[in-house]
Amino acid sequence: MKIYAHFVVFFLMLTFSNLTWGKSQCHELFAFQKVNPPVKIGLIANFYEIQANSNADIFLGKVNDPFLKATLITENGAAILAKARSFGDSSASDIEAPFRKLNIVLDKYYLGAKEFFISTHLHNNPIAKWTPDGRITDGASPYREALAYDIAQTLGIKTGIYLRAQIEYKNSLTGEVFVKPALLVESHKSLAQREGGKLLKPYQFLKYLSDSKKGMPVLDPLEGLKIHMFEAMIGNTDFSLEVYSTGARSTDYYNQLKNINIYQGQTSKFLHPIVFDFDISSLVVGHEVTAASKPWESLPEFTGDIKTAVMLRRLLKIRNIFKESEIKEILKYFYGKKTEIKKMIRDAEVDPGGRAIALDHIEYFFKAADMMWSEEIQFVMQGNVRLYETSAKKGNLLSRNKIEDRAGTLRLGTPFKILGEENGLLKVAIVDIKWDLLEYDRSVGYIQKDILFSNKIPEDIIPFFDVREMFQ
Repeated sequence: MKIYAHFVVFFLMLTFSNLTWGKSQCHELFAFQKVNPPVKIGLIANFYEIQANSNADIFLGKVNDPFLKATLITENGAAILAKARSFGDSSASDIEAPFRKLNIVLDKYYLGAKEFFISTHLHNNPIAKWTPDGRITDGASPYREALAYDIAQTLGIKTGIYLRAQIEYKNSLTGEVFVKPALLVESHKSLAQREGGKLLKPYQFLKYLSDSKKGMPVLDPLEGLKIHMFEAMIGNTDFSLEVYSTGARSTDYYNQLKNINIYQGQTSKFLHPIVFDFDISSLVVGHEVTAASKPWESLPEFTGDIKTAVMLRRLLKIRNIFKESEIKEILKYFYGKKTEIKKMIRDAEVDPGGRAIALDHIEYFFKAADMMWSEEIQFVMQGNVRLYETSAKKGNLLSRNKIEDRAGTLRLGTPFKILGEENGLLKVAIVDIKWDLLEYDRSVGYIQKDILFSNKIPEDIIPFFDVREMFQ
């Protein structure tokens, strides 16, 4: 194990691009996942060579064929020839995952598929609980991520078909063997084909957005909102999905589409989103993952505990993206699923700590949902509002606007609570939903008394809000 310990395996994925998963096979596989223990398979490959043959080398033109030989061993001991390649984005760093994610293509069908995503986090001798980006290192991640898929399925959100698994990894170079839990997920191209549709490239979705009239939805708003609510529930900030065309463009500060795939169906006028990649959600890792600081520290005046504050911040941001009537409709649907979700979590194949974390997420999500319509919560309804440090109009608590290179101001739609009045100014506590504060634990300041604000956001202006996050 000493040699292979150099490869900290946090996250393996096997991507299946041309999967023809028939409907009967899909239903059979899905039932298998729901009823039976995890499927046990093996994977044999020269993981050192796969690592060396990484995407970076491919992009630099050092290799012609990214795929290398591998073998999959079925539960019955049958060997299936395969080929594997590595790929990755944020988790491809040597610190996060020296062993890259994998794309495996089988020579013949297994469980109705020729390609799989395999998601797993492997570390033989972890010295820390979390990686720098917040991924957990103790092997609990795959089944916790499967639990996120369970919740999505319960809420009627589209995901690839998935299976919990135990995989025996064998390095063909050294003979080293180790067994770890994993999550097998159907390719999104297969899902689109099963639905009679076609998977779109990200740039194709962005073209739909740019070609659409500003303020018009390119996805069913309720379908898109359901995803935003679900991602808030599991604490996943590593995603983006623009539903209404805002006229914005993806920049260093804003992603229109991230960790969501889109397919086009045959009949609906809307495009359809597919969710995936929950490995750094707080439901999986057990803590709130952020790029820098803790924006929920700006909510002590709103909630009595940090967990509710975290959820409330997420939900108030959703009020900046979707219409009140839409949010209330989807929340009603979520409330109707609450008992079913909690029962599913209690019965799921997951470690006790993961189960407790998931149940916590459900409770605090609905606690925050009960608070998000409080009449004490107001929204800024005009631009160029300064947030002063003192009632003498000195100091600015907002970071400089990086996009326009000017003094920061509260943006349209920023939530706040009035705490009192001093020297003709309103003393307020803002909810920093867009990462505008200069220091995230200094959210109480002063604004002009005569600014426009309201407890309700007019539905016709929602698609025009600037929801770009300044910290990115």
